[in-house]
Amino acid sequence: MRAIQLYEISLEQLEKRISESVKKELEIFGKHFKPESPKEFLNRNQVATMLGVHVTTILNWERKGILNPLGISGKILFLRSEVEASLKPLKV
Repeated sequence: MRAIQLYEISLEQLEKRISESVKKELEIFGKHFKPESPKEFLNRNQVATMLGVHVTTILNWERKGILNPLGISGKILFLRSEVEASLKPLKV
């Protein structure tokens, strides 16, 4: 660890140096920090409502591998991000 010696430095100068150092470190941190948004899970009914289709369409898309269901304790859920990623642009 580096030793720091202070000679005839005013409190204001010390505060300024500390503030500048902290600001610089926060800028570096901010460039590399990517907050992860929480994952949102939807059930079949919610996915059907979101896409404006019937629940049986969701079941068909599951069977065809278009949508990837996740399960826990007998519940079927979908990641909203995966449902949105399954949408493809149409060339009209």
